Amino acid sequence: MPRNKKSSVSRLDQKMTIECEAQDSETTDLKHEKIIDAALRLFIEQGYHPTTTRQIAKACGMSSGHLYHYISCKDDILYLVHRRNVKMWTKLTEKAQSIKANDPVERFAEILRITLKHMLENRKMYQFVYTESKYLNKKYLHAILEMAEQHVVGFWRKLLKDLVDDEASDEDLHIKANMITHMIWFLPLRYWSLKKIDEKKLYNSILDFVTRGIGLKDRRTSSSRRRS
Repeated sequence: MPRNKKSSVSRLDQKMTIECEAQDSETTDLKHEKIIDAALRLFIEQGYHPTTTRQIAKACGMSSGHLYHYISCKDDILYLVHRRNVKMWTKLTEKAQSIKANDPVERFAEILRITLKHMLENRKMYQFVYTESKYLNKKYLHAILEMAEQHVVGFWRKLLKDLVDDEASDEDLHIKANMITHMIWFLPLRYWSLKKIDEKKLYNSILDFVTRGIGLKDRRTSSSRRRS
């Protein structure tokens, strides 16, 4: 990667910041990661509102004063959790785009499999993010939704543009990209009802549903037959 070209994750780090007393950005980032790790464990176990900043500070091995050197309120921590979610997703998609395949439909299918695996492995975090996002203040919620639109919906929209015919409208691509975004959340949110089913079966069923829904099923079947 050229030196003057920053990754999407680096751009997110610059855009999605919080105000705090700390001035050293590298130290602040490390402390934020420590705070997120401790807070997320407590949030998942106890819930967002019952968890206090005193508990979070203790779990981090910090005093309350030290904690507030890196945040200004508990809402900042909730935002940091959401920001990590977006950054994790962005790293995943940057890695996924390097996947090579002779057939673009098979490449799409493999990227979707990787995405579903990621969602399942991190389901507790995604479950928390989904249920607690309503507590974000308007400024933070707007920032997260903007980033999700750009880096999640936008990612699928770009992939679809390489797959569908030239007559597909931007609106149609946008609708389908939103449908895929919704479907990848299905696995962590409904896993309690699906956990007895083999993971490979889950991935293949969701993949089949998505490819049929966006009109790729016949093309995928044809490419599979050509290889065999």
